[in-house]
Amino acid sequence: MADVALEPAPPRATREPRAPWALLLGSVVVLGLWSWLRGVGALCADVVEYLERASAFVRGEEVVDAQEIRAAGVTALHAPVLWVAHVVGIPEGPWVLAYASIVHLAVAALFVVASVHATRALAAAAGVEGDGAKLAGWAAGAIAVASPTLVQFAPIAMTDIASGAALACGVAAALTGPTTSRRGAAAGAWLGLAALCAVKTIPLVGGTVLAALVLRP
Repeated sequence: MADVALEPAPPRATREPRAPWALLLGSVVVLGLWSWLRGVGALCADVVEYLERASAFVRGEEVVDAQEIRAAGVTALHAPVLWVAHVVGIPEGPWVLAYASIVHLAVAALFVVASVHATRALAAAAGVEGDGAKLAGWAAGAIAVASPTLVQFAPIAMTDIASGAALACGVAAALTGPTTSRRGAAAGAWLGLAALCAVKTIPLVGGTVLAALVLRP
């Protein structure tokens, strides 16, 4: 019998290890709860002002005692839930602050996850391959978790964290995968949200768009 040449089996895709993700996200939750328990009145006042604006928007009213111009992105984030509570007839109370803390803690976790993926995308675009890009992503996630700003403001309304999360998601969407209309729409939506959360991110958004045009595959 003639020898039959066997084709090599295709390489198996390696699974993403869960332990680093669990460590990063677990750290965000623990540090966020610690920060929330140690929260001071001035920080809670910012949360109340964003919630007050969202509640007034839902009722069609105007906040006349606001002293500063606040970003619309964080206000819009809370409007849907407050609108549902208004329609159902649930009175506003202590549950609103607890809800807001959970939402912003989730935004902080999104910031960490997006930082990992965005850094990997940037490393790959710069020519770093294999485990090098993955390690760069893990390092970025660890640095994000250790950021004093994130530790202090994780459960509190903070436009820098929200805009940073949206910007990182936009970078990852713009630089990861083939060029498609869906990818472009996702990147544009995230980058637009970043600008909506904080106007100061507009130069970074422009830089991201330029980098995507230059580095796209």
